[in-house]
Amino acid sequence: MKAEFYNTIGLQGDLFTMAKESAANQAVNILDVFKRLGEPLTPAEVLKCLEAKGFIYPITSVRRAITDLTASGELVKCSEMRPGLYGQPNHTWRAVCFNCHRMIEENPEWAKQKGFSLSRLEITTI
Repeated sequence: MKAEFYNTIGLQGDLFTMAKESAANQAVNILDVFKRLGEPLTPAEVLKCLEAKGFIYPITSVRRAITDLTASGELVKCSEMRPGLYGQPNHTWRAVCFNCHRMIEENPEWAKQKGFSLSRLEITTI
């Protein structure tokens, strides 16, 4: 798993090191939620699960970790959408194993039919 801290505020030294470690820990905890529940979740649903476990993360950190975990092949974006924190439709993601991720990547039409993958042309914004 590769979790990133995007240093847009110019942290250096120990503060930068701590921020990178924090981002990595967040990603581990977020992936654990997906694996433990085994169902598609929105970022807001993940946030609620984390809060129930005593973790306090900004929703932006949850979204960043989901993006990183998707890029590394540990999560896949699903076609199902549910209301987010402010009632707007949010996509869901689910955890996938390496072999499942490869199956999705190698069989895009099958993945779209099963709801494991989206066509960018079919996505509409609100």
